[in-house]
Amino acid sequence: MFRKGYILTAPKKEKKGEYTTALLRRYGAAFQNNGVVDSDADATKRAWEYAFQYLDRVVDRQISKASGLLTFNSILLVVLYGQDALFKCREPWRIVLTTLLIVSCFIMLDMLYVNWSDPSNFESAKKDFEGSLDICSSRTRHLFLSLVLSSLAVLIMLFAEYKFACK
Repeated sequence: MFRKGYILTAPKKEKKGEYTTALLRRYGAAFQNNGVVDSDADATKRAWEYAFQYLDRVVDRQISKASGLLTFNSILLVVLYGQDALFKCREPWRIVLTTLLIVSCFIMLDMLYVNWSDPSNFESAKKDFEGSLDICSSRTRHLFLSLVLSSLAVLIMLFAEYKFACK
């Protein structure tokens, strides 16, 4: 019924090797008899390139999700400040909701921060892949935390609408 894996968070550091091996196998890397990647084989070099391209697409999808969540948060802020009748007598609720949404936005903006690594990391697809895997894991955690904060804000807004409407 449920797939095994990491639904809302990134794999732990000790699992990154397993993901790397799985992607290399997927793209046809050459392995030696003891299961170690044969780094000199042309198939392995191509596999590193394909694995990097795959991670690059994952990072692009994460950026798209962050963009959508930023838009969603901005709509929630407009609704929050457009409903004066609901929140004018509940200013502490408005402050809590605004804080949740703004923190969620700042986390996503941090996720969009571009940082160029040392030029030596671009010498091989393997180094580029390893850096991209770290970025992908980090951005997954950023997205998860932002999603939790935004969801919490939505739930509080719904609860306030139902329970604490000003009379």
